Amino acid sequence: MKKEKITLKKLAHKDAKKLSDLLNASKDVCLTLDIPYPQSIAKQEEYLAMIEQLQKREMNRSFTIRLDKEIIGIISFKNINSIDRYADVGYWMCEEYSGK
Repeated sequence: MKKEKITLKKLAHKDAKKLSDLLNASKDVCLTLDIPYPQSIAKQEEYLAMIEQLQKREMNRSFTIRLDKEIIGIISFKNINSIDRYADVGYWMCEEYSGK
């Protein structure tokens, strides 16, 4: 029996192509408020640049969700308020793993 490993890895520009492909294959990504849809690599790179700026200001932490090193989703902690210890959490999973 194969043991599967789930990890989180900081969202990076090198993930743009894979994320663009996964998001375009999804039927429900258009329901998310933050992720541009339909996707192009250019739009994904713009989105990642925006996330990077928010992370520098410590207002956002975004990660890819990986199964055995393969990207299967995204999780973000947004509107981080360290004083009140509050953040909004949002995630998206590719269809193959959604609901599992």
